[in-house]
Amino acid sequence: MNVKTNRNVALPTLVGLCITLAASTAQAQITRVGPVNPANGFPRWYQDSNGMTLELCLDPLVACNVRLPNPGAPLAFPGNFPESTSYWQARAEMRTNGGGVAELVLGLEAAFLNTTAVDGEQMVFGRIRFRIDNLDRGATYTATTPFGTFVFENVGGGNRGVDVTQDIGRFPGDFTAALSSNVGPFLVWDPAESPPPAGFVGDPNVDHTVIGSPIGINFFRLEGPNVGGDGVNLIETDRFFVIGKIIDPCNPVISDLDADTIGDACDNCPSTPNTDQADFDNDGIGDVCDPDSDGDGMPNATDGCPADPFKVAAGACGCGLPETDTDADGTPDCVDNCPADAAKTDPGICGCATPDTDTDADGTPDCADNCPADAAKIDPGVCGCGTPDIDADNDGVMDCVAAPAPIGGDGAGDGGAGGGGLGDSQLAFDNCPTALTVQAQSPVGFQLDFQLPAAGGGIGDVAVSVDPPLGTMLPVGVTTVTVIASDQAAKSITCTFDITVLLAGTGGDSPSAPVCGNGLCGLGGAAMMPFMLLGWGLIKTRSRTRRAR
Repeated sequence: MNVKTNRNVALPTLVGLCITLAASTAQAQITRVGPVNPANGFPRWYQDSNGMTLELCLDPLVACNVRLPNPGAPLAFPGNFPESTSYWQARAEMRTNGGGVAELVLGLEAAFLNTTAVDGEQMVFGRIRFRIDNLDRGATYTATTPFGTFVFENVGGGNRGVDVTQDIGRFPGDFTAALSSNVGPFLVWDPAESPPPAGFVGDPNVDHTVIGSPIGINFFRLEGPNVGGDGVNLIETDRFFVIGKIIDPCNPVISDLDADTIGDACDNCPSTPNTDQADFDNDGIGDVCDPDSDGDGMPNATDGCPADPFKVAAGACGCGLPETDTDADGTPDCVDNCPADAAKTDPGICGCATPDTDTDADGTPDCADNCPADAAKIDPGVCGCGTPDIDADNDGVMDCVAAPAPIGGDGAGDGGAGGGGLGDSQLAFDNCPTALTVQAQSPVGFQLDFQLPAAGGGIGDVAVSVDPPLGTMLPVGVTTVTVIASDQAAKSITCTFDITVLLAGTGGDSPSAPVCGNGLCGLGGAAMMPFMLLGWGLIKTRSRTRRAR
């Protein structure tokens, strides 16, 4: 017989029959096996991908469909033990042409190498079996099952024209081999029809609808010529006889190899005590027995951060903290006190985002230096930036405020005869403008602009200003202008003069030429600049500071 399949299949030799497993065949869905039960040498349980856990179904005999060698005697190993039994089985039957039968058996079966119960010959395997009668000889038939699709070519006729069994895992003592079979997860009674008997997934004596197919096919369908009788090319059933006895896998009484009070079927480290069941990477393997506990692909033995899936070395920030470098300055944020400033890793004196520039190299950054261009000073003091606060005669008055007394002087002090402290201020203007008449530059008026007169004789720096400020648009008519001079001794003086603004063409000085006269031009050799006409909207403000002479 020529049989071809894409699975590890044990098949009978039937000449000319060809069986193909279609690509839709389900993959292994039985995931775990329990420890061996010393009472009979078989595993205590098997568990599927849905977490359903079943023990070897031995009791009661009717519910497990068990046949003992001596039915009148109690179950005993090995003397009165069944040649085969099941952890789980789902069987379906349909009538074929001429009163034949199409049978499908899906199961996780327990048996012995040489049929009779012999310790050491125990084996567990996944089974898919087809037995189909009365097919058209040489024809092709397709079987659709909860675990995949099978195609039978060049079949035989008559009784069991198809008689195919696929058993995977028939290796004595190797109870993990069945995990590679094509059965699973376990089909169970559909509770929408009725719930199964308590403690079981079904009843082998009652046919019932089922759920649990990994490919959503909870039925058995057979297609081919005349499979159900003349002209009937498709038959189907969703009724199954189901065997399976549920065990509580978390019950440590059943099995608890590591004695951590958690049953082995629910223990993510069944051989290593871990009552907390910690599983950092959620891979189903507890941290205490997981060779890669953070699931980053680096074994714990060489992983510098075995509990950090993003790092394999502590780096600057340590395990559990990312090495983020927001400003890309080469220093991670965790140790960068200015994480958004690429030029600094510490605020320094000026703070983040402000450089600690020291223009005059005096050791004080510009942000805290009130004289950033004077290496000798960080504050203007009395004399101002750029001028040292020197007191040559040690009288408490800086030289920049009053000239030091000559050596051997009269003791009158910086203030002159009878003086004391800062002395008397002699603040006065060099000159003061007199009344002036000008023509308006526009219907709005005339824009005020002239060079302020100098003032001297004061204490320290003298500041000169004007009211209204330069740039003010003077209206047509008479406006009084006040010039103010102030020194560091808080003395102020003023001078005032009137400016009369006439409408254009009605007299007064020409608006297109400098305005002179009344002592405004040529005073003191350039003490006074002429009035200049300005564009509308432009406002200039000028001030002048003159040192005491």
